[in-house]
Amino acid sequence: NVWVVVLMLLPLLLARYAWKLYLDSQSAQSRLITAFIHSLEAKDHYTQGHSARVAEYCVEIGQQMNFSPRRLRLLRQGALLHDIGKIGVSDSILNKPDKLNAEVLEMVHGHHERYDGKGYPDGVRSEKLSLMTRILCVADAYDAMTSDRPYRKGLPREEAVRRLLENAGTQFDPEVVQAFVAAERAKQ
Repeated sequence: NVWVVVLMLLPLLLARYAWKLYLDSQSAQSRLITAFIHSLEAKDHYTQGHSARVAEYCVEIGQQMNFSPRRLRLLRQGALLHDIGKIGVSDSILNKPDKLNAEVLEMVHGHHERYDGKGYPDGVRSEKLSLMTRILCVADAYDAMTSDRPYRKGLPREEAVRRLLENAGTQFDPEVVQAFVAAERAKQ
């Protein structure tokens, strides 16, 4: 009888152990992403908090677009890491008083692409980009417009939203812009 109980409990104990390993790996992944972000922000203080804000905007858009929790988690992770390439860029480029050169190495690579295909680095049209990349394009642009930079002051929120709407269909995916606007209205 004791062996039957042990044999019945063994799968439950193994499942519990596997779940703990999964949670530990998720925690380690989160700490690693946070370390990358802190490294980036230590290098480029003008964008302090940028990755976290962009990730939050992306999640809000994804929620408006009914993303599953798994897709929201992936969207958030990609958004947090979207500027990781800046770690290898020299301070003289990151902190120069002019606009930054296109030194960009699917979400991280393509977040400067445009809906109409006139973006960089590859000049691909929106239909060739994942929806998560198109969401990142909108969230990143909004945060860039509303944040102070070495070469200009940030725009007021209303002006940045107006510019997103004005460029929906050319620079930005119109569906994503509408989801962003709906998410912003829901916060008010």
